[in-house]
Amino acid sequence: MDNKRLMIKIINGKNTKSLSEESFSDLVVKFENVCVDIGTGNGTYVYKQAIKNTNVLFIGIDPVKENMIKVSSKIVKRYKNSLCNILLMISSVENIPSALNGIADRITIYFPWGILLEGIVKPIEYLMKKIVCVAKDKASFDFITTYSENCDGNEIIKRRLPEIDSSYFDEKYTKKLNEIGLILKSVNVLSNNELKNFDSQWAKKLAFGKSRQFFRLEGVFNI
Repeated sequence: MDNKRLMIKIINGKNTKSLSEESFSDLVVKFENVCVDIGTGNGTYVYKQAIKNTNVLFIGIDPVKENMIKVSSKIVKRYKNSLCNILLMISSVENIPSALNGIADRITIYFPWGILLEGIVKPIEYLMKKIVCVAKDKASFDFITTYSENCDGNEIIKRRLPEIDSSYFDEKYTKKLNEIGLILKSVNVLSNNELKNFDSQWAKKLAFGKSRQFFRLEGVFNI
């Protein structure tokens, strides 16, 4: 059998824990909805959302365990032996365990970097299909992305990122997403000020940094 399917790596406090597919499935069915946050960073967003929405299971996914230790320790302290509606999973977007296939009612990706940023902006079909696999049919998605030549020049060169503005996410871009399984319903430009109340440590850092545009892409999956 495929071990990747059977075991899911999560962070529990400072430690890595393996969760079986059966245990994971048993947890998922206890909640009305599932929200998966890909590229979750330190996990602040899903942690705060989980506190506000106790009927939703929030799964934050990030490849860097060390970034999530602080929030994971808060989770252990807060929930102790009670039912926990948040998991911090250690995985890259390319290697999301197949146990997550078709579980998400909502997928969020906020301020992606590296291959995840490149995958959304270009968009890269194989990577976007990894994201599509996690969604239920008609699940919603919410992506917020940004980069600028003044602040992120090296990443733009490294990833060969296109110049983006509101017109970039045009009919051609929308058609590419449709072919992959995402229906783009709206593109909105956010300002630094609009990010200040966002439940994310990274969002607040960007909000109080240099002025830039943030592009919010919202829609549904068509699987």
